[in-house]
Amino acid sequence: MSSYKDQQKIKPKIEEIAESFLDGDNLNHFMDLLGFLKDNKLNPRWDYINRWSFNYKNKKVCYIRINDDGTWIFYPNQFGSKHFSDWFMEYNQYITDDEVKAFVWANLQQDKRCARECKGIENIVILGKEFKRICFCWTIGVTNPERVDLECAKKLVVTIKNIIADLAAASKS
Repeated sequence: MSSYKDQQKIKPKIEEIAESFLDGDNLNHFMDLLGFLKDNKLNPRWDYINRWSFNYKNKKVCYIRINDDGTWIFYPNQFGSKHFSDWFMEYNQYITDDEVKAFVWANLQQDKRCARECKGIENIVILGKEFKRICFCWTIGVTNPERVDLECAKKLVVTIKNIIADLAAASKS
């Protein structure tokens, strides 16, 4: 893996890094999601070492990280909210698809920076399901998404874009 300074200078293309570290179904699934994102006018912007963000109307929709161990992770973004649980409470009416809800529930991940010392543990409801002893620093992250996960990831991306569009339209009125 290149250093931050090296990548900051050259801002590598996501496809080049993917082809260097991924293969087989991992590469195929990755390229499928990348194609979908680009088709939806969400172009990759280098963000950090082997990580790219995808923005819509200057708001981050998602980001993807490619690891040097041959894995990649898709993270939908909870833009505009300091806390994960707040985002789902504010925008849960947009996510009505049961498969997408199950996808979100199955892929909750605790922020590794806060996992050791988190004081924000609480019981919260995310998309109608209660989670006990969850931290507001949790996020959604999917490592090496399979085909069914990709379809839910795509639906979630479209949902996030719709939320951003609705917020933009509301701010103009």
